[in-house]
Order: sequence, then structure tokens, then C-alpha cells
Amino acid sequence: MATVNASQGVYANANATVGLTYKTDKITFFNRFTYSKYVEAYTDQDDRQIKLSNYTQELKDTTNRIYHNNSYSFQSGIDYQISKNQVLGLLVNGRFNHTPATIQSTTVFGKQNASPDSALSTPSVFRNNGSTLNYNINYSLSIDSRKGSLSSILTYTPYYRNIFQSFSPQLDNYIDSENEPLSPYTNSNDTHVNILIAR
Repeated sequence: MATVNASQGVYANANATVGLTYKTDKITFFNRFTYSKYVEAYTDQDDRQIKLSNYTQELKDTTNRIYHNNSYSFQSGIDYQISKNQVLGLLVNGRFNHTPATIQSTTVFGKQNASPDSALSTPSVFRNNGSTLNYNINYSLSIDSRKGSLSSILTYTPYYRNIFQSFSPQLDNYIDSENEPLSPYTNSNDTHVNILIAR
């Protein structure tokens, strides 16, 4: 089994899936892989006014964000018929995402009804990377002719995510045409979670 979908607008989007199933008298093997890519673009604008004692200060914020979403997922498993009424299954599911982005934020300062006097420009690089895996062991035992059964499941799920963003601000002075680079800075956050379920 294989499917491919794609579309082209301002940005390209695509999705592809490949699957394989193999079966014998006692063993069933199945596997599926999916890749998807899509782009999200946003523009936020915000105008603010700050009233001071003898004039009104205006701040105009514009932020443009473009996210390139890449998602990889798979499912792989095997069922083994131990006997007529016993089945042992192994299943692994996984998903990985990689989302880089470019973000441009500009704040223009100036008095109301006058030309702006300065602007704070902050380009930034953003990354959101993560993964989720599920490992499952299943055992099923049929105990009577009415399809009654007993089953046990063991699931282990590790989860990881890293969010990183770097900023390179610059202050542009429109009055004397001077540009002043400011100190760059970064933010980074890691999340690790491990989940174990038995029943």
C-alpha cells in the first residue's frame, strides 16, 4: 500500500504513506510509515498608544512567522499464534517532528501624528523537535467457546521535546540614521517523560 498527496499554493504541502503486511499460518507482520510536510504562515499586528504628560507615544508591532512542519510516523508490529487459543503481539508506534521557523518582529516607536523616530527589529530562529514512542507487548488467551478471553498488556512510552529560539535584536535610530546591534540571547527548553503501564 502506498499513497501520496501534494498541493501547491504559496507554500507546498505533501503527505506520503507506505505500508506492508505479510501473513503466514502463525505470523502476521505489518508495517506503515507516513511523512507529512506543511507550512504555516502568520502575521500579527498590534498598535498601542501610551499617553504621557505632554504627548502620546505610539508603538506599532508587526510579527511575521513561518513554520515548516515535518512529521514522521511509523507503526510496526507482529502477531504470533502460539497455539489455537493463545496470541502474542509486539507493536511499536513512533512519531518524530521537526519544525524549524523564521520569525521577524519589528516595533516602531514615535509620537502620535509624527514620523517614527526609532524601531526595534528582532529576527529570530525557532526550532521545535520532539519524539514519542510506544512499545507494546500483548498476550491474549481464549478461555471458552463463547469468545471469552484474558489479556495482558505492557506499554512503555518515552517522550522527548526540545524548543529552542535565538534572538538577534537591533535598534534602528531614524533621527541620526544609526543602527545599534543589541546583545543576542537564546531560550532552550527540554522535556523528558517516561511512562510505563501494565495491566
